[in-house]
Order: sequence, then structure tokens, then C-alpha cells
Amino acid sequence: MYAKTLLVGAVAALAAVNTAPCDMLTEVTKLTPLISDPNVAKCSTQEESGGFALIPPSGLPTPDQYKKMCVSDACKKVIEAVASKNPGDYDLTVGSVTLNVKQLVSNFPTECAKYTTPATTAPAPTTTAPAPSSGPAPSSSAPAPTGQTTPAPTGQSTPAPTKAQC
Repeated sequence: MYAKTLLVGAVAALAAVNTAPCDMLTEVTKLTPLISDPNVAKCSTQEESGGFALIPPSGLPTPDQYKKMCVSDACKKVIEAVASKNPGDYDLTVGSVTLNVKQLVSNFPTECAKYTTPATTAPAPTTTAPAPSSGPAPSSSAPAPTGQTTPAPTGQSTPAPTKAQC
């Protein structure tokens, strides 16, 4: 209830000073359905975001807040939900706080990349054989054939081994 009251007040304040070239009321209206998203409230806690709040806005997150938000499932879902609203590139001012919602959404992946370690890839195994050593070259002085022939097989089979020997 408190958040709804603040949002209504924010919409009224923006409508009263809406002299910028963009339609701030439309921008705030895009975000109004998020007020019922439980992830918005969860992402606004100290534990999940380090105190960052979207409604009412607390400005862009600090580096410490980004660090917490980037590992929070609730905050990731909030950023995805806000991005799905296709926010305009405008500064929304509520009281003394200004927040560019599009900048929040577009900065999130870049900021999170600073605080997450990329997965490491193991090197691919090598399948090449080692290079031959530079030992002596093979000689070509093999004995010449004697003219004897090897006898043809007799048709008898050799029994299979029954015991292994080491």
C-alpha cells in the first residue's frame, strides 16, 4: 500500500512538471504494473540489493549495490521486467532523486560482468604424436633373402591360452 501511494504521488508530481519533450507520465505509467511484482519489493531490500529501490527510485545503483543485485534472482527478474516495458531514455525525477530507467536496464549486464567471473575453459587435449627424436637413421644393410620359403599352414588350430603369464 505504501509503495502504491508513493507511485501515485510520483505520477502526479511528474504530470505537474511535465514540460520536457518526452511524455514522462507515459514512462511512469509503463512501470506502474511492476508495483504488484513481488520481486520489486524483494529487490529493494538491503540483503538483495544493498538498499537500491526502483519504487520510489533511489537513483542508479552504486557499485556495491550492483554487486548484490547481480547475484540476486529477484533483482535480475526486476531488470528483465523493466526492460520488457521498453523504457524511454529519459531522466525520471521524483522529489530530489533522478533515475534514467533505460540507463539502469542497459547498464545492468555491463555492471554485472565486472562482478562475475567468466567460466574457464579447459584446454583441448592434444592428439598429435610426439616428434621423432634425432637418433641414428635406419640402416639399409638388412640381410638379403636366402631363397627359402615359409611352409604353408597345415590347417591345425592353435589352442587358446588358459592362463596369463607376466
